[in-house]
Amino acid sequence: MHSKGICHWDIKPENFILYGSSKQNLLKLVDFGLAWQFIVSNKRIKLFRVCGTPAYVAPDVLTGDYDERCDIWSAGIMLYVMFVQQAPFD
Repeated sequence: MHSKGICHWDIKPENFILYGSSKQNLLKLVDFGLAWQFIVSNKRIKLFRVCGTPAYVAPDVLTGDYDERCDIWSAGIMLYVMFVQQAPFD
């Protein structure tokens, strides 16, 4: 997704689905309603919108100065919640 120049902005457990037969399921990311293209015609566009689910949003998004790596933060929070069964921050 990032190699195609797309930032999802809302990575959380509710936005993943299992797709396929019971022997060979695929995990798919869905709900690209907030997604944004950050590379257009080989030019990088600055990301500045403050959006996403509060529990999963990267701190940099709140300052308005960030890039597509905000998705990696959200994925890390999601994995933490999956393993620990609670959010890392209040």
